Amino acid sequence: MKQIQNIILFKQIVDAGSLSKAADQLEISVSQVSKRLVKLEKELGVCLIQRTTRNSAMTPAGELLYQKAQIIDMQAHEAWDQVLELRDEPCGQIKVAAHVSIGLRLVSKFIAEFIKRYPQIEVELYLDDNEIEFIEAGCDLAIRGYVFHGEQSLPDSGYHAKKILSLPVKYCASTKYIEQFGAPKFPNELIHHHCLNYSFHSSFTPNNTSRSWVFLVNSHIKLFPIKQVFSTNNPEALYSMVQSGAGIGAIPYLAIESQLTNGTLIEVLKEYNCERSDTFIFYANSKLVSKKIRLFIDELSQYCVKRSKL
Repeated sequence: MKQIQNIILFKQIVDAGSLSKAADQLEISVSQVSKRLVKLEKELGVCLIQRTTRNSAMTPAGELLYQKAQIIDMQAHEAWDQVLELRDEPCGQIKVAAHVSIGLRLVSKFIAEFIKRYPQIEVELYLDDNEIEFIEAGCDLAIRGYVFHGEQSLPDSGYHAKKILSLPVKYCASTKYIEQFGAPKFPNELIHHHCLNYSFHSSFTPNNTSRSWVFLVNSHIKLFPIKQVFSTNNPEALYSMVQSGAGIGAIPYLAIESQLTNGTLIEVLKEYNCERSDTFIFYANSKLVSKKIRLFIDELSQYCVKRSKL
């Protein structure tokens, strides 16, 4: 039924933000998109998108149709997935959102193994450190990491969350930095050292201090001021700066285990450290999780268990 196809097209135009972007995503011409939208509006007898030379916006009729189109699109995808699951071999597409560092150092390596075992499954990985609403962005699940200290845990996010990995955060510096400036023996000495800070704070991040670091002293968690000479919202940039000898930084063990083992990075203040980096899989509704998504979640969880024992 062409009307249904054009209703879905209308939703894709709205999601893309413009006719030209929708045309690029659908790999058809802008004129085709425009003609189908005009045809839909003519058949319904209403204007769906108020278009000007500078911008466009949905009309009240367009907003109503968009809400219904979302339901139609979701039901179509669910029907498709359910039929695919009748096949013996897992197949279909999985869209995954992940924090950048976790995606590069953990998830992409797992996916490389996963698609070898299940060649009929296509995985799309979207990397972004912003707290996107992954369901609204069209993703099936999200993999995110957060730093906690002491007994802190993840607040309710509205999604199902499964912890798949928990590793310590290491305060470390390069051998070059240690040779030049020495290593702090107590947390209060950080005020005299070059400290490299991770400044990105999401809605789940429990510690929003920017120029203080948390340590455990005499069984009490305390904040200690630092001499911040660099900050970044990207963990990979922080890792690069620490490696270059620019100062001391707090980095999840996952990113630096080989450097700590071979001695190119040195851990400092080990006896006072109380921070850990926990990685979670988020998904919307456990009852509606498809077979291939459940397979992905279970196998990534097993992969992380093995990873944590290395």
